[in-house]
Amino acid sequence: MSIFRGKTPEERFWHWFKAHSKRLDLFKAPDLMNELLSELQKVHPALTYSLGPCEQGKREITISANDMESAVPTVQKLIATAPNMPGWKISAFLPRRPLLQGVLFGKRKLEPDDIWFAAEPEGEKLSLTVYIKDLTNPVGEIEKTAAFLWLRFSLGEHDVITKIGNVELATLPENPEASGLRPAKDLPGIVDQFHER
Repeated sequence: MSIFRGKTPEERFWHWFKAHSKRLDLFKAPDLMNELLSELQKVHPALTYSLGPCEQGKREITISANDMESAVPTVQKLIATAPNMPGWKISAFLPRRPLLQGVLFGKRKLEPDDIWFAAEPEGEKLSLTVYIKDLTNPVGEIEKTAAFLWLRFSLGEHDVITKIGNVELATLPENPEASGLRPAKDLPGIVDQFHER
């Protein structure tokens, strides 16, 4: 009889994780890290993870929905069923990490002052027009990726997935403040305020 009979996909994943947790190291056991991803995607094919360094005797694993809204409930359920494991901190979704140093894309660095935005309600979400200094026309994939990274770092994965609707890119005007735009640093506060209504 299988020991997994009757267990949920989440329970099976955590059983595997507990059995291998002491060996999870990207540099010492790369094959095991690939197996970790494979086990995680048995719960939901969109799921992925990131492992943080050991701090104060604990390592952190962050379970990510890989920017797929359909995977959000699965991540939440997986975290809710996580066992208490000494030496581990288990987190859901990639967190907010303000971009103080800008974003590199191609041969260019996108500084925080190069990004402004306008936000409009779109049902329960906010639609954004992101204005980028010296944006090429047509917009290239690298620039789209840079804008998405800015959103991800500014708001965190969960809020980008669940609180942001349509996103358009446009060239930054010479005087963005006079055009009624908001600087990049204001975005988290605007999103939080909108969803606290």
